[in-house]
Amino acid sequence: MFTQSTSHANGTASTNAANEMHAASLLRRAVRRNFSVEATRYGGVLIRWEARGFGPMDGQITRFPRSITLSPLCPVRALSDTQLRDLDVINSYGTRFVPGTGRIEADLFHVPPATTARLLCSVLVVVDPSVGRARLSLPARLALHARDHQTSTAQPRGWYHPADGPRSFARSAGLNKPGRRSGLMHDRSSSVSCACGGLFAFAEDREDARRQACAHRQEATRDLLASPGFFDDFITP
Repeated sequence: MFTQSTSHANGTASTNAANEMHAASLLRRAVRRNFSVEATRYGGVLIRWEARGFGPMDGQITRFPRSITLSPLCPVRALSDTQLRDLDVINSYGTRFVPGTGRIEADLFHVPPATTARLLCSVLVVVDPSVGRARLSLPARLALHARDHQTSTAQPRGWYHPADGPRSFARSAGLNKPGRRSGLMHDRSSSVSCACGGLFAFAEDREDARRQACAHRQEATRDLLASPGFFDDFITP
């Protein structure tokens, strides 16, 4: 279900396959050890941490940045409103797959056979063969979470005339230098926001805004993975 790319402390990298259970075990371990985790909109996740080891000198401690990237074999593409509704119902209610009709059914809801086939083929939904229960796959859960936490940063204003715009009360005449920037001021401030509504802040510059956005996405992913019962569907006791 995933391709696992691991960067090692000696600078080398390795790639291997990982099933859903193995990926969930890595994520649970990352949360327990307080590693940085960030879900991607394609259903993957990036894990970062620092390893420590002895340096060449006596008593020297060296830090080695390491990472694990889990990329789904079937990346989650853009989802329609109907698909989002179906996935939300499957994730919220107890649903079952009925082989006779080819549908996913709940008490007062069902997914048509053609839609069910597309969801199963794209690995957005998996079926437990022992009980016939339909549930969202781990890539689907991660992609939906990343979709709810899309961040954006504002482009800085840059060079401008102090008297332009609504803030005409600026207390500066701008640069007093010959050339094309004479009489101009420079504004490099930016802002950052998230689609979830939980983040809106001003930043010193756009790079600072990107750092705040990244920290917010990582915190949101960690909260998702640390929520009670998240791994119950992916890791069998």
